[in-house]
Amino acid sequence: MSMTQHPMQGASKFSTKSTKDAKEWLEDLACRFAAVEINMTTGWRKIYLYLDEQAAKWWRENQGNFEDWYSFKKIFEEEHSPSLASIRATAAKDMADRKQGKSEPLTAYYHDKIKLIKRYETNMPEAQQLEWLQAGMWHTTLEEFLKYTITSTKELKNYAIQIEAKQSLLAKIKAEQDEEERTARLVQQAQQIGEQPRYVPPYQRNTGSYADNRSMPNNQWVSQQPPEWHNRCYQCGTFGHIGRDCHSHYSKNFRGE
Repeated sequence: MSMTQHPMQGASKFSTKSTKDAKEWLEDLACRFAAVEINMTTGWRKIYLYLDEQAAKWWRENQGNFEDWYSFKKIFEEEHSPSLASIRATAAKDMADRKQGKSEPLTAYYHDKIKLIKRYETNMPEAQQLEWLQAGMWHTTLEEFLKYTITSTKELKNYAIQIEAKQSLLAKIKAEQDEEERTARLVQQAQQIGEQPRYVPPYQRNTGSYADNRSMPNNQWVSQQPPEWHNRCYQCGTFGHIGRDCHSHYSKNFRGE
């Protein structure tokens, strides 16, 4: 029932053709009455509003026998409780329809199916219970189950517990392995990042380290100086030396020219 919905809005009408248990229906209706502060000691007289046409007809025909809430409740439940044959037919259908889901734990399926079996027949023989349980197993579960010799529902229950404990352990081991692999990848990535070359500014690239550059002449300044052969001697007018180194000039002076 929704928190915002009025308690009586969700109340279903009782039908004489319904397989719904009369006791459960009355209990649900009583809870809804209590939610709106209606006591069943007087509120039971309003129950006819929640009966379908046939059930309301029964009410009118028998209301003289209703002394109070408790007498009405007793008569109503006895009159409208489904027959044993109807109960068994419904239970048999529910039992046959109950199948284990692909990823449903075997223990969950086992407990649910056992309840349906007990509802159908309280003292069903063990062998027959096992047949019903096997009939609804997921095919891969059944293939594994048939590898073992299990002769009672208790053995099947213990088998289911062991299987799930094993699956849980395997899942835990796999999770740990996945975490180790993830950590190893992160460490490897960190190492690869650490091995990458350090960033070198453009002015330092291909010229050695900064420390080496400090002791080296400025290449740009050197390249701007004129080569030695560009020097022209003012004494003899030739290139390749300067005046003070001019041998031709000194030779002339020596000869007295």
